[in-house]
Amino acid sequence: MPAPRLALSLSTGLRLSPQVQKALHLLQVPAAELGAVLREEVLSNPCLELEDDTELEVPFSLQRSWERPAAGMPVGPDGASWERELPEPDPGVEARLRRQIGCLRDLDEEVRRAALFWTGCLDERGFAAVPDSEVALGAAVDVPTARAGRQLVQSLDPAGIGARNVRECFLEQLERNGDGDSLLAGIVRDGWDLLLAGRIRHLAGELGIEESEIRRAIGELRKLSPSPGFSPASIPHPVWPELRVEEGPASTGRPWVVRLEESHLPKLRLVPPPKEVREAAEAEAFLQERGRSAQGLIQAMERRQQTLLRVGREIVGLQGNFFRNGPDGLVPMTLRDIAGPTGLHESTVARVTQAKYIDTPRGIFPLRYFFSGRVHRRGSAAAASRAVQQRIRDLIAAESAVKPLSDTEIAAELRSEGIRIARRTVAKYRDGMRIPRARLRRLSSHRLGGGGGAVDATSAALLS
Repeated sequence: MPAPRLALSLSTGLRLSPQVQKALHLLQVPAAELGAVLREEVLSNPCLELEDDTELEVPFSLQRSWERPAAGMPVGPDGASWERELPEPDPGVEARLRRQIGCLRDLDEEVRRAALFWTGCLDERGFAAVPDSEVALGAAVDVPTARAGRQLVQSLDPAGIGARNVRECFLEQLERNGDGDSLLAGIVRDGWDLLLAGRIRHLAGELGIEESEIRRAIGELRKLSPSPGFSPASIPHPVWPELRVEEGPASTGRPWVVRLEESHLPKLRLVPPPKEVREAAEAEAFLQERGRSAQGLIQAMERRQQTLLRVGREIVGLQGNFFRNGPDGLVPMTLRDIAGPTGLHESTVARVTQAKYIDTPRGIFPLRYFFSGRVHRRGSAAAASRAVQQRIRDLIAAESAVKPLSDTEIAAELRSEGIRIARRTVAKYRDGMRIPRARLRRLSSHRLGGGGGAVDATSAALLS
């Protein structure tokens, strides 16, 4: 057996320098987070400063209780005391449930442990998403105790939390409201399948009452929540457009002008470091390195803005019909279509357009909105898939409430307009737009008394 030995070898490869990595990172950071990133850089670099950084000054009215001024300080301009605080942000449904469990006394510890474990097993709608046996295994309890833990969670606020499905969620809310013996509770408890199938006449016969009474009772469903939990995706996030589109003056010959929206972005500038830093021993090398880093950051920010503007102008140039005609004017567009004319790599275009928004005469849109695949038309140019989705939405909005269009009928209508599309593609687009299938649209729009041809989004959401 040969003895082990050490050996050196040379190889070549590409590695990104820290400056390039930072520049790529800045490309994909959205405007809402960019200020925090720049402030962090300023705190670590004595050669950098933010111009007019007023966010560092916190007025008394926005301070926490431990930062309140001493007694005798003046009141606010509206005559209210500075003792008022901003409300604490919602910690989330799991934290609120755990807080409620923590307030319960004389509770069996195994049931408490199971209930706490359940709070982490709820899906984004607040429903119990795993079997009792899995919770029993994870909380180290038996199955009946796990079941008791879920029943405890169901007794907490908000009503309906911890249910297995929408039906159980509605029943819990009705019981909590004192309507456990109401006609609606009976319909949900005993006629749920008929309700979902839209068989109101059959349901009326089963219960021995008039259809009008059932419709009035079903209308009360709108007062109940089908999602007692809070989805992270539903939490609003700030949207700061970084580009603005305006109609161009006639003298320029350009129909649309794209400008950077930089009023909300902090500005960086180079500054001489404090005297005590300059005079410190062995500070020369440190200051040189920090100075180069500061210049690199400022240049990276300038490149970021110019790259964003270049990409925005190319997108607006290709999608000019959208600003005149709306979604029907969208044309198929991919990352490659933007990368070629701008001289950028497709991955760079992807970074630039990630979580960036543009303010247009038709509203604020994410840049990614304008990218879509193509759907072939018969005898003409391909249509953008997003334009086809808009056409599907228009057809559904104009449909009969008594006889909604099925996916097959929608596909046939689109094919008659020259758009080559399969039924399953219509179903995929409809699901992506969160539009219920025809059976549920008939139930939500007509059976719940919505009236008209448009889909009642509120009632549809109750049963989707």
